[in-house]
Amino acid sequence: MVLIGTAKAVHFLHTGIIPGFFNNRLKANNILLNEHRMAKLSDYGLSIVAEDGERQEGKGEGLKSWQMKIVEDDVYSFGFILLETFVGPSASARKEALLLHEMTSFESRDGRRGIVDPTVLASSSEESLSIVISLMHKCISPDSSTRPSFEDVLWNLQYAAQVQATADGDQSPKI
Repeated sequence: MVLIGTAKAVHFLHTGIIPGFFNNRLKANNILLNEHRMAKLSDYGLSIVAEDGERQEGKGEGLKSWQMKIVEDDVYSFGFILLETFVGPSASARKEALLLHEMTSFESRDGRRGIVDPTVLASSSEESLSIVISLMHKCISPDSSTRPSFEDVLWNLQYAAQVQATADGDQSPKI
């Protein structure tokens, strides 16, 4: 539910509150949990928008300065959060190039056993895990034009949660 909540929050920021706002400050340390274990984003940069808007208002430029980033960069960052979910917090300490090289380990069941956190392996069905790993691969693609939209990210996470709920025999998704 944490990953779905995070994806919903980012999707809302991209399409709802300030359409076109991509500040690219999405990282695991900026995802907080409330007392109900619901994901909350912090330090996404909304204060920068307000400050820039106030500064630029007199110049007639509006809020253009914060629109320079692209949505695909947030998708990449979310993919990296998915990677950290699989391999643990050590992912952020390793070099990005090394992590991308290790991506081939996710292809096979034996490879997953060597890299994916045992808790994740024990609590996830093979099918649900495969869906999220495939999504992660798409999100961290070096070619930003092939990355999915946040709407697609959210849909795939919700689908993986349904698959997991079916495998668990209940209706309380864990993703």
